[in-house]
Amino acid sequence: MSIKVKWHVLEWNALDNGIDLYVWESDKTDVADVWEEVGEGLHNFASVLVMDEERLQNLVCAVESLKGGNVEQ
Repeated sequence: MSIKVKWHVLEWNALDNGIDLYVWESDKTDVADVWEEVGEGLHNFASVLVMDEERLQNLVCAVESLKGGNVEQ
């Protein structure tokens, strides 16, 4: 019996500019293997970022820091 590992996937589709964040469970423990596994079913115009819990929290912190800061446009 294999233990499933929970990964977080941020998927961006360039065709419709849609962004999705979802959980992906895998028996793989290496981020590169999971990235390849996730990418097998994606459209050619989609990009993904595969994260463990720590990296997801780093992403959340980065987004939060943009909310209060001055962003040049």
